[in-house]
Amino acid sequence: MKNKELNDITRLYDRFIRHCPGTEEYTHRLAEETQIILQLRFVDYFIQICDIIAMTRDIPHMTRGSAGSSLVCYLLGITDVDPVEWDIPVARFLNPNRDDLPDVDIDFPHHKQNEVMQRIFKKWPGRSARISNYVLYKDKSARREAAKRLGVKGNLPRRFTYDSLGIDVKEAKRIENKLKGKKRCISKHCGGIIMFQRQLPKSLFTAENQILLDKNEVEDLEHLKVDILANRGLSQLIEIDPTMKLTDYPQEDAATSDLLCRGDVLGVTQAESPAMRRLFRAIQPKSSKDCVFGTALIRPVATSGRKKASMFHDWSTERMSDTIVYEDDAIDRISEVMFHDWSTERMSDTIVYEDDAIDRISEVLGIDKYEADMYRRAFAKKNEEKIMQFITKLGDHPRKDEIITMLQSLSGFGLCRAHAVNLGRLIWALAYQKAHNTRCEPGKIDMGLSIPESTQSREVLEVMSEALSRILQTLGIQDRSQKNRHRCHHTKQV
Repeated sequence: MKNKELNDITRLYDRFIRHCPGTEEYTHRLAEETQIILQLRFVDYFIQICDIIAMTRDIPHMTRGSAGSSLVCYLLGITDVDPVEWDIPVARFLNPNRDDLPDVDIDFPHHKQNEVMQRIFKKWPGRSARISNYVLYKDKSARREAAKRLGVKGNLPRRFTYDSLGIDVKEAKRIENKLKGKKRCISKHCGGIIMFQRQLPKSLFTAENQILLDKNEVEDLEHLKVDILANRGLSQLIEIDPTMKLTDYPQEDAATSDLLCRGDVLGVTQAESPAMRRLFRAIQPKSSKDCVFGTALIRPVATSGRKKASMFHDWSTERMSDTIVYEDDAIDRISEVMFHDWSTERMSDTIVYEDDAIDRISEVLGIDKYEADMYRRAFAKKNEEKIMQFITKLGDHPRKDEIITMLQSLSGFGLCRAHAVNLGRLIWALAYQKAHNTRCEPGKIDMGLSIPESTQSREVLEVMSEALSRILQTLGIQDRSQKNRHRCHHTKQV
């Protein structure tokens, strides 16, 4: 080993804030990750992330995305997810077959996001900036812009046609096609921060320390980027109890489990949607690990709806004690879910997390997980050339069509297991506070009621109905409408 490599290892290991267990599994994993980090020359990148974490020790954070897949990130204190304990492969985060930097996304309380950014800009002036986001013309915006360029003024109807506007249809379509994919305007990235090795001229930055590079250009230039993101759930948790960390909460708690099993999650940020409430009533979570599993079923679209439901039926036929079927469209993807401790086993033939796709591809083709991740990325990014390579390697596999269909679903938004762990822990912690903290009881300090702008009116009415029910409960008035509010039926016991 060269002196530079020894020096890099020493610099990296000196930043560890956790002791690595001496078992063979941990030592092998650490050696494997260290070799990749040295090979790809990522030591300085990890040290830079450590510097950011070190200057924000007074602000709670959690990683979003695949950073929790790395044991090195865990030992450095970048993430609180132990990938060995959670059986998460590192290939999703660090892959020697890729030449781009690993992506580290860090969630901070939403009201602290700007403060964290300003600390970074102050520590590295002229070497750090917020990246931009290019807003492009899509079908609708291109059509509207084409009409306006041909002289149409005022507000346009939602479903207008060029003929109805009395303009040259051929010219309008020419302008529309020319605009599609072109830059419409420039905005700030939601949290992307670029870091440079040397100081740049002030003329390259705006007054708000923004630089005119988007995330794709940053990746092409191979500059270090970290996402400083905002999370309202973290804000809510530290407002209720700023002393407890996510890892301090017990993994099992009867009161928290009862609250989730009832679907009493109004005010629990990221868990109060109608779909999440119905899911909790269905799977009857007994621990924080069950919350982790649940987040992968509702929040992403890792597999198409009905396939997840059929997976539960096939996998749990001999285990189910009762089945609950909800007729609401919001829970369409979970039409059959059995009462079971989901954390005890893993679905060998099902893709719930993106990491499952890596495992399935590795098993089917008999390849290592790093190569398997490249095929996973091909399906996620719809890389047809790489997908055809996979199909060719698959040959005459007896389940060929089923495997391809399952992997094609990755083109929708998926969730890696490391992300699900943090999100599930956050939901469990907020539910724990609601179950135990008297400040969160009805009539005292409310845990919050967030209704996103995109929420459908039916969902808004359901949330408001639940809020009204809690108010009536506080006043000692029986809410008779609750008897008929939940549309579900129980099938007979098996």
